Amino acid sequence: VPSRPAPLARMSFAPEEVATVTPALHDFCQSWITRENLRPSVGFEPIHSDRAMIRFPGGEGGVEWAGGAFDPKLGYYIVNTNNLAYVEKLIQDADGRWSFSSAHFWDKDHNPCQQPPWGQLTAVNVNTGDIAWQIPLGITESLPEGKRETGRPNNGGASLTATGIAFIGGTDDSWFRAFDSHTGKLLWSTKLDHAATASPSIYQTKTGREFVVVTATGGTPLGAPGGGDSLVAFALPR
Repeated sequence: VPSRPAPLARMSFAPEEVATVTPALHDFCQSWITRENLRPSVGFEPIHSDRAMIRFPGGEGGVEWAGGAFDPKLGYYIVNTNNLAYVEKLIQDADGRWSFSSAHFWDKDHNPCQQPPWGQLTAVNVNTGDIAWQIPLGITESLPEGKRETGRPNNGGASLTATGIAFIGGTDDSWFRAFDSHTGKLLWSTKLDHAATASPSIYQTKTGREFVVVTATGGTPLGAPGGGDSLVAFALPR
């Protein structure tokens, strides 16, 4: 277990950490926990057979398949993560073979049952092992104003420019964003027709014009609506 950096995603769950962003989400989640007597958990706790456990990080928690991107000037490794749990229980059949049941710890709208942030973007200083900055990645547009900065489930990673900009889609809210690599400040965003669940490509033409291109099709295991078939390109200012 590394001492640095600190874990980039949630590793545990306590009963008092049920989401309270809306009364409806809280009531749904608390009713589920009470009805099935769900077990809280700590990091690296084994799955149990007596009752289901809320396990962080679940199979889709933490760093996803795209990994991160490195800024050699800053010494920052920038990576997106999910705080997503599975509700899991070991099950033994009549022949003595073991398997397990598994479900996402969220409601029908894919709002996780623990307190936000639900998705994050983090910069790790690789020279010190410290977290340089960490911000929620994504918004929950169905929530009231003032409560939307929750972070969202995400796939697909970031790509960085030499001038210190991190471009990333990934989130199931279908926004494509640019952040200051040094501070994590949001610089620009645009809404796409479908989630951009792939890492962007950045290139320069013979004329010196720079472009950012990303595949935006939606349709991931994390529930982003599918059906898109787009490759979207943006030109950086001259």
